[in-house]
Amino acid sequence: MLKTLLVYAHLIATCAAIGTIVDNQEQTGPDGATTFLPVVHFTTDSGRKVRAVGDTPGRRAFLTDRQIAVVYDPKRPKEITVGPGRS
Repeated sequence: MLKTLLVYAHLIATCAAIGTIVDNQEQTGPDGATTFLPVVHFTTDSGRKVRAVGDTPGRRAFLTDRQIAVVYDPKRPKEITVGPGRS
């Protein structure tokens, strides 16, 4: 999957990195259901260290200290798309 994300990143002028899940951001929807977004630390291609919130909610908390694939725009590295890495 990471290989697919890396190929995709190059096709749309974004970058890919491996990040570490460090926390969860809890959300409550209008129906009262709780979902979780992963909070990720990663380093950009230029060496900048970033803490960002992933875009894919889960019904369970993401496991911390786990690696996860990250795709980001180098101009806006705090806006990320995350790949597999929950377990």
